[in-house]
Amino acid sequence: MFCPNCGNQMKDGSEFCSNCGWSKESNVSKKGVLKIPKIPKVVLKSVFAVLGIVILALIIYNVPKPKGKVYEFSDIRKVKPVTKYWKNSVVDNFDTVIFGSYPQSDASGNAKEPIEWIVLERDENKALLLSKYILDCKSYENSGNKKTWGTSTLRAWLNNQFYGNAFSSDEQNKIVTTNVINNEEYGITGGNNTNDKIFCLSIDEVIKYFNQSNMDSENKRVATKGTNYAKKVDNGGFNLYVVGSGRYDENSYFWLRSPRGLRVVLRKCMIVGYLVDGGVGIHDIGVRPALWVSY
Repeated sequence: MFCPNCGNQMKDGSEFCSNCGWSKESNVSKKGVLKIPKIPKVVLKSVFAVLGIVILALIIYNVPKPKGKVYEFSDIRKVKPVTKYWKNSVVDNFDTVIFGSYPQSDASGNAKEPIEWIVLERDENKALLLSKYILDCKSYENSGNKKTWGTSTLRAWLNNQFYGNAFSSDEQNKIVTTNVINNEEYGITGGNNTNDKIFCLSIDEVIKYFNQSNMDSENKRVATKGTNYAKKVDNGGFNLYVVGSGRYDENSYFWLRSPRGLRVVLRKCMIVGYLVDGGVGIHDIGVRPALWVSY
């Protein structure tokens, strides 16, 4: 027979190995060498399988979500609307469609770039678009008088200067004139309904399209940052100051058209909107246009 510990040939009937001191009774050699029993292959495979699953799960959990795809306008049907995303998604994960052009990375405003839009809703051959980023920085009403959305200078600018500057004649033909509903909010009149090519979202629309339970809760999908061109207009009142941190958050204020107290709703550096009380809004705040297009 051979020693199971060192392989030395032993005399038949021997109780221990003369080479390493292995003993049948203790299964341990006198030299302190422990014989480790073999682990069944089935057990080893199961252990490695579990470890593999744990490692894969950790990798998937820590890998950033893929960035959204950018589509040409001719492929707008391929763009997933916001409602198709998980509620922990952020604007950089959304699919977007290219439509129009406007100064963005060039802070001087001399060079235009294609505008990316996220899709909020589809209705047959129409789609409601919202700019992925804040494109400019304007006041709601230059005069400081209390005005509703229908009489505001922001609405006039969007439907005249921005409309004419950002879109070609062919693109303008694709923009649908929309009956914009201006509801009373928090006891403050929203004014008459308007017919607009370009508009800002309302409180109701933010709640609807971004799955927002109310305007006082955090929703990272609503948050976005301004372009370099937008920030150069008024960076002071534009970025969010994070209380107690001594720094500014990259996400920024943007106008909604609905009336509510002149305030912001801020949770963990994520901006929901900057809402105007009866149209008093002489501060320069981010503009994130919305529009319906036909295709």
